Amino acid sequence: MPDKPAPKPKKQTKELVSIRLSRDVLAHLRASGEGWQTRLDEALRLLIEKKP
Repeated sequence: MPDKPAPKPKKQTKELVSIRLSRDVLAHLRASGEGWQTRLDEALRLLIEKKP
C-alpha cells in the first residue's frame, strides 16, 4: 500500500502577533471557550469595517 502524499500546507491568511490585553478582558475571552481568538478577530474586523 503506497504512502499518501503529505497534504499541501494551507495558505496562511493570518499573521502571528503579540498584543497586550487587560487581564479581565483576556479572562472573559478565554472563558468564552475554544475559538476565542477567531471571535476576537471577527469583532475587530467588524469594528474597522464600521469606521472609515
